[in-house]
Amino acid sequence: MTAPGGARPGVVVVVRAALLRALLLGLCWWAVSEGDPSMRGYGVVLVAAVTAVTFALAPARRRSPRLAHRAVPTLSLAGWFLWRSVLGGADVALRAVRRPVRTDPVVLEHRLSLPPGAPRVVCATLSSLMPGALSVHLADDVLVLHVIDRALPAREQVDALQRRIAAVLSA
Repeated sequence: MTAPGGARPGVVVVVRAALLRALLLGLCWWAVSEGDPSMRGYGVVLVAAVTAVTFALAPARRRSPRLAHRAVPTLSLAGWFLWRSVLGGADVALRAVRRPVRTDPVVLEHRLSLPPGAPRVVCATLSSLMPGALSVHLADDVLVLHVIDRALPAREQVDALQRRIAAVLSA
């Protein structure tokens, strides 16, 4: 198993990577199977097989020092995103039970400042789970959003999301 750059990772690196991957995949399996004990046998086989496949797709390598620097902004983005998702779900639930239903939909075009490619796609994808917003289209640096109520701070939310994504990229 050769790492990028031709260097072979040490046994400790490979074992650590295998255990971490298996743990994460096992947690995913447990969640998908809803913790059903009768599914453990399938889970063990599938987790082992998928862990092996991940090594073919992404071989173990020594940790990059950048990875540690990215951990804080990545966790910050994840926490912020989860909180915004909870707020979005609560907003939708409240709108569903309130009478009259309060909506004033609008389609907004918002210019993104993130670099082209994956950062913009991530921003468009994550913006769909913010309160009252749905990304409709992404063309070059323009994100088109459908917003359920024009009073919602959709532009500010997208800008905050961009700042957090940029922090992960620059770490």
